[in-house]
Amino acid sequence: LTHNNLKPGLKISTSEIQAFINDPKNKSVLENAFNRNKFKYETPASKNIKIISLPYTPETLANIEKEAAELATSLNKSNFEKHPKFNKTQGNVGWVSTGRLPPEIEDVLFPKSNTSKQTKNLKGSILGPVKTDQSFLLLYVVDEKAETKKVLAEVSNELAEEQLRNLKSDELKALVKITVA
Repeated sequence: LTHNNLKPGLKISTSEIQAFINDPKNKSVLENAFNRNKFKYETPASKNIKIISLPYTPETLANIEKEAAELATSLNKSNFEKHPKFNKTQGNVGWVSTGRLPPEIEDVLFPKSNTSKQTKNLKGSILGPVKTDQSFLLLYVVDEKAETKKVLAEVSNELAEEQLRNLKSDELKALVKITVA
């Protein structure tokens, strides 16, 4: 049994957490912990999408491009999944987020306005056709989630509890060393 095994079970009271947060000398400790773990408190914008893929070859490019454009104008959210070209297995892509898609697809799904980093609301939209290396894609945006970023004030209790748990764990470790010695 080590002090690390006991660490999760160390009890930290609400009053201890508030005292830690309210102590001015802990402000930089909390800020540093927040900045080190910022990635845990940020969620990129994401969209739940379905696709219809129209593959092409160099020989069929012009015909498939025309077919994709015509299909785009005839599709809507009620007939997208019923269309014969929709593949129920491969067409249900699911949730995708910014920074993880080829640029030609990301630019369509997550267009940025010139004045903001917020993406447009596209829920229910049929987008495309989008030309990729191998096919034209028609994209149906089923649902979407906005980017979220928590601020220090929203997670200060959690960070303070973690810091207090580390301090108590270190105290326990020192106590065990003294007792064993």
